[in-house]
Amino acid sequence: MRRSLAMEKRGLKREEIEGWLLTNGGEKSDKYRIEGPGWRVVFLEERTKLLGPMHFPVVKLRIEAEEDLFENFLRRFRMHFLRGGA
Repeated sequence: MRRSLAMEKRGLKREEIEGWLLTNGGEKSDKYRIEGPGWRVVFLEERTKLLGPMHFPVVKLRIEAEEDLFENFLRRFRMHFLRGGA
């Protein structure tokens, strides 16, 4: 059984997320999908959010993983892209 979670990451470019996924055993299966052992990430949307005079990248994605891998994969993903505010 697989679990999935859709999320929106702000302030990160798709290339940053792809780089981490590829470094962690993933391979591009098509333009919008990277698959690794027991997991898959699908890129749903990319856009730029305007906040005052600044532009921020926004990436919507869906993480799918086998039940026994899901929590650990999600924790590692979130910790890697954790950002502190100023």
